[in-house]
Amino acid sequence: MAPRPTPTLPAPSGSEESIDWRAPLLAAACWLGGWLGTDGGAGWTWAGAALGAALLGVARWWRSRLWAAAGLALVVALALAAGRVWVAGQGPVADLAAEGAVVTVEGRLGDGRQVMAGPGGPVWLAPLTLQRLDGRGAAWSTGSSVEVSATGDRLDAWRRLAPGATVRALVKLSSGDDPSITAWASARASPELVAPPNLLDAAV
Repeated sequence: MAPRPTPTLPAPSGSEESIDWRAPLLAAACWLGGWLGTDGGAGWTWAGAALGAALLGVARWWRSRLWAAAGLALVVALALAAGRVWVAGQGPVADLAAEGAVVTVEGRLGDGRQVMAGPGGPVWLAPLTLQRLDGRGAAWSTGSSVEVSATGDRLDAWRRLAPGATVRALVKLSSGDDPSITAWASARASPELVAPPNLLDAAV
């Protein structure tokens, strides 16, 4: 008589495999470095640099490639974000914004949005990537980004423009606390259309 097969237990329903924390840890390090370099202020930027150095020290002590990668990711993200903030605060646009100068700007318009700002009525906001700036008797070519705001009678004229259009307008510059833009640009006149959106922008 042939021997009976040895019974086997069913496999457990839950997975016993360990979780791979590499991707979440590196993503968190990049996010933290970017935040500390932009929204955290100078004190938090230095704190982020100290944290990155500490992670690299721990990685060397433990001989851990994962912690070394996390520390390096944090430091690189922090440096890139802080560098972007520093660059945004330099140049003629930032200088004129600090002076509250009224200038003529020409640039490519981004997607706009209308918000309710309070008793003054609705405000239309849109990013504008500058190509040229004229003011105080001088002209500059620049790739800086400003945030245009329009209210009152000028709101509809700006709102009718398609994203991607190149426009020219008179604005008043002012400094802002958003590190992603160089300055705020309050519209002082209706915009002049220089060029319509290209085919790619029009198709989006």
